Parts: sequence; C-alpha cells; structure tokens
Amino acid sequence: MLAGGVAGVAAKTAVAPLDRVKLLRQVGGGAAPAGTSAFRTLLEISRREGLRGLYRGNGTNALRVFPSKAIHFMAYEQYRSWLLGAVPSLGGGPVVDLLAGSAAGGTSLIATYPLDLARTRLACRATEAGVFGVLRSVYAEGGVRGLYRGAWPSLARVLPTAGLRFFVYESLKRRLPEDYEGRVDAKVVCGMAAGLVGNTATYPLSVVRRQMQLGGTGTGTAVTGALQGVRAIARAQGARQLYAGLGLSFLKAAPSAGWWHTRR
Repeated sequence: MLAGGVAGVAAKTAVAPLDRVKLLRQVGGGAAPAGTSAFRTLLEISRREGLRGLYRGNGTNALRVFPSKAIHFMAYEQYRSWLLGAVPSLGGGPVVDLLAGSAAGGTSLIATYPLDLARTRLACRATEAGVFGVLRSVYAEGGVRGLYRGAWPSLARVLPTAGLRFFVYESLKRRLPEDYEGRVDAKVVCGMAAGLVGNTATYPLSVVRRQMQLGGTGTGTAVTGALQGVRAIARAQGARQLYAGLGLSFLKAAPSAGWWHTRR
C-alpha cells in the first residue's frame, strides 16, 4: 500500500500541469479554448494565476491519489488471491488479472471519489475555496448523493480501464524475453503500453465524468447516466469533444502508468 501510494502521488505530481490543461479542455474551460495548443494554454494559466496555477488542485489530487493507489494495489492482490482460491481453474492467467484489476479499480474509486470531485472543481474553478470548502458546499447542495455526482460514468470507465491495464501489463510482462525479465525499463514500457490501451478505450466516459462533476454537460440540464452523457455531449458540443484532451492524456498517462507499474 505504501509503495502504491507514494508512486501514485509522485507520478501525478510530475504531470500535474498537463493534467490541468486536459481537465480544462474536457469541460471547455476559458483558459483552454478549442484549437489552442497545450503549450499556449500553460502559458496563459501561468500569466493569469502564476506558477502555482499550473498545480492548482494538485494538493487535493495527491490527497486522493495516495489512498486511491494504495487501496488499488492492496485490493488487486487481495481480489486476485480470492479469485485463485475460489476458482482455481482460472489458473492465474490474464483473466484473473482483468477481473481483479477491475474490482480493485472500482473499490478504490468508491473509497476516494468525493476527493476526485473536489479536485476537478478546484482545477477548473478559481473561485472554489479549498478542498474542504468544496466538499462542504457540495454536501450542502446535494448531500451524500452530491458528493458522488458523476460516479456512474466514473465506474463505467474505471472498471474496464483498470482491468485492461492490469491485463495488458501482466500479459506483456509474461512475454518479455528472458534477458529483460525483472528489468525496470522493460516494466516501464509494459506499463506505458497498458496505460495507453486502457485510457483510449474508455476516454469519452472521462469527459462525461468531468462535466458532470461541474454540474452538467454544457447543455443546461443534468445528465443522469454515462450513455446519456455521451449522447448529450456529442449532440451539444460535437463528437470531437468526447476526445478533448486525449493527446495530453497520452502524454501524461504513459509515463504515469509506466512509473506506477514499476512499483509492482
């Protein structure tokens, strides 16, 4: 748990400026209008908010990521052990990695979701007053249900994404030539490939989640489900918006996933 938590915080902090740009693009933030390059957006954020602006929301993200990754690693190993004990015929292959990874991803998300919601609002709205201020405000507006606004598309994305990451990572690691087994650089490459596959397959649901966390999907109405959210965004903002920030997601997800998986 400690290794997973520290690795997660270090990886997320390293790519925090890119993550903020990606978030702004997903929700249509003013500092990241369509067609603006990531570099120019970073410069605009620096001009408006200073260097600290590039890391706005990262403290909350670290507060979320540490327990999230710690729980994820611990739960993955536990679920994998339970599956092998309950269904030994699975044989410890990729199917076990897929199922255990999906279950672990869902567990860690549910445990830390309110912090993810707070982090999104802090990164996208300069008027929000700290993580606990955000949580108090959201709770006052909608109670516990409000703290989990956007959780369904999050689960719809995390379950297959987490499973795919572990599935692809473990599958590639098993196919490494004997000379590369156990080497950190080989693990990094496998982790990067796993992160790219998992992230791309479910990316539109990430856009839905972010827009729901901010109160809607830009259509003026609340979205109550993942598929409804995808349709609403495509209809109101165009299908391209479902992949807004995907390139930046590649830039940050690949090294982040590679670093994260080297802890295993």
